[in-house]
Amino acid sequence: RKPRGFSVIGEAEATGFLADQPVTLIWGVGKAFAATLERDGIRTIGQLQRMERGDLMRRYGVMGDRLYHLSRGEDDRRVHPDQDAKSVSAETT
Repeated sequence: RKPRGFSVIGEAEATGFLADQPVTLIWGVGKAFAATLERDGIRTIGQLQRMERGDLMRRYGVMGDRLYHLSRGEDDRRVHPDQDAKSVSAETT
């Protein structure tokens, strides 16, 4: 969790680390979209990891592609650790 409130994990650990986490941990999955995923029987990131990219894209469009990559720890957004926080949240895992 430190420094500056974020953790770094290696590529090899990403899939296993994320598998049991709730889909709401994924950037862009808020309450409404989480409810949509829940209706489709998807509650954990591991369930997303087991799905084909094409299936996710057919179901959820562009967000399906994002789900595919982020569920596997693939994220090309730059991290700016010294930037002021836009929001603060806490999550228990």
